[in-house]
Amino acid sequence: MSSSGFGYKFDAHINSLQMSVPSVDLLRQTKSVCPYCLKTLPAAIYQKNGKVYMHKRCPQHGEFDIYLWPDAARYISYGQLDFPAVPRKAQTRINQGCPQDCGLCPAHKRGITLPEIEVTWRCNLACPVCFMFDDQVPEDPTIPEIIRMYESIQKHDGYDLPIQITGGEPTVRRDLDEIIGWGRRLGFCAVELNTNGLVIGKDRDYLKRLKDSGLTNIYLQFDGLDEKSTIALRGRNLLAEKHQPLKIAGRRGYRSCSRWLSLKGSMIMNWAI
Repeated sequence: MSSSGFGYKFDAHINSLQMSVPSVDLLRQTKSVCPYCLKTLPAAIYQKNGKVYMHKRCPQHGEFDIYLWPDAARYISYGQLDFPAVPRKAQTRINQGCPQDCGLCPAHKRGITLPEIEVTWRCNLACPVCFMFDDQVPEDPTIPEIIRMYESIQKHDGYDLPIQITGGEPTVRRDLDEIIGWGRRLGFCAVELNTNGLVIGKDRDYLKRLKDSGLTNIYLQFDGLDEKSTIALRGRNLLAEKHQPLKIAGRRGYRSCSRWLSLKGSMIMNWAI
């Protein structure tokens, strides 16, 4: 292995790893950062006991072994997939190199597959697990600002894309149907919505209005089949409220499928409407 421009050889780094973890099986080498000082470090991805870990060493803060993936065989299989490289127009320059540079720079080999725009930072819940929850919530972007977001995505990644609307909770905006309509008028092939479903469940006609404005898919945050899941994730029992939008969708004949998450009992319902 070569030094790869890190200041010390990967050889020594991997040998140190193999001495500390005898059963290690190196999968690949990469870059990472120290969780304390954010210094760029060489890192080794390895498997042990059927699981995948990352090993890195900071001269100042010591060694770290980070658990990455529960199934080494599947991780290796995913790594062998050959995705086509679709170039995009870069939005930022390469200055210090990955991972210090932030943004979509020329080093990215693929364009965006599913862009998202945040149309609000407000929410009608205060979930204990949510990283968006904050007492200081910025103002919602205006319709002209959202149109510029749409146009920026199309400028750099083209028109043959779906767009996903997220937040916060997008349904707290009274002009959500207008936002969806602009996405379709500007040429996105699909407009999808991430939502907790509470507003949809309280208004039988709301879902139809969104569909009529051009909405194609909904990703419903559905927390499971028992009260414990909703209490753990949302801070209160929302089981009945979470079932209500499913009933409305079923009455209208909208197709749905579930996508399971890592937390036991939690899933996302995906509707094609």
